[in-house]
Amino acid sequence: MVSESRHDALRRSYRQRRRALEPSVARDLSAEIAAQCLASPAAQAAKRIGSYIAMRGEVQTAQLNRALIIADKQLYAPVVRGKHMVFCPLQPPLRRAQTGNLQPQMRSAAWLSQLDIVLLPLLAFDDRGNRLGMGGGYYDRLFASRLHRKTKQPLRVGLAFDCQQAERLPMQAWDVPLHAVVTESGWRFF
Repeated sequence: MVSESRHDALRRSYRQRRRALEPSVARDLSAEIAAQCLASPAAQAAKRIGSYIAMRGEVQTAQLNRALIIADKQLYAPVVRGKHMVFCPLQPPLRRAQTGNLQPQMRSAAWLSQLDIVLLPLLAFDDRGNRLGMGGGYYDRLFASRLHRKTKQPLRVGLAFDCQQAERLPMQAWDVPLHAVVTESGWRFF
């Protein structure tokens, strides 16, 4: 088992890497990542996509989310309730959550098995599909609750900048790996 202090140190290190990107560079790289996503056969075939509303240096998703809506995709974003997360239709008005990020109103929720793709934010990833998140465990709990059921799983795709790639991330037993990551360099499947 990996100590929490090791995870905290990794989180600090990869947050600093993200912060080191000039805002204009992060914006341009986010636009390239959006283009990579939109051009992919996986995104083109998907009908229902779970995305997120970027905050604190994450790959910016506003342009990507608008393009997905224009492409007639049903778009969902996470809503945090206590220790759990669900995906709700991404429609205005948005509200500020207890975590400080914007999220849609909880009018209705999509079952995870109804989503074709879920785009995830992250601090770091490695070449085995392991993801280091912010530490709340929301995505891991959501996906772990469905892994052992015989229901369809969405494609789990991390959005990241190339500078967020780690050589090897220490993982916990409850961590759920990604199927792919999209960076400005393209798609990487695991």
